[in-house]
Amino acid sequence: MAAMAFGMEARSHTWPDILLTEARTVSAPALGPAQVVCSAYDAAVCADVGPFYQARKSQLAQIGVLTAFNPRWGLRLRYTEGVSAPKATLRPTWRVGVIATQPLAARRSLTTEFYTSIGGHLVHRPCLDAYDRRYFCGTLTAWEDFPAKRVRHHDFGVRVSYRF
Repeated sequence: MAAMAFGMEARSHTWPDILLTEARTVSAPALGPAQVVCSAYDAAVCADVGPFYQARKSQLAQIGVLTAFNPRWGLRLRYTEGVSAPKATLRPTWRVGVIATQPLAARRSLTTEFYTSIGGHLVHRPCLDAYDRRYFCGTLTAWEDFPAKRVRHHDFGVRVSYRF
């Protein structure tokens, strides 16, 4: 993250530098089935569960910021808002990355970023039958038989860039 990596002239200034890297909308992911599903217990029992998983918003706001503490070290943050439907909620997600830049000869650099996500869990809510028994709407099976009531999303990785 040398000053060149930010597109700035090498100059004397006070750190940190804070840059808005993105402010956009992204498509909301599917929160569950969007069509007719049939019971795993009895294929003759089917229902259209699409409306239960129809997100209230089709686009989610996403904002990213890059903070350089000095020419070699920085932090990248990205926030994506969550979305909700009658039977599922996707929690907001933070992506955090630590960036290290090694300047090389002739205005070249090697940048490494280690990143991880925080949040972004998908939480399901049960449907109720005529006898107030809870079941998972997505497969029309007993709620107790549905293991993924809360799906913990975790994204992590390493990104390496060479600037020449």
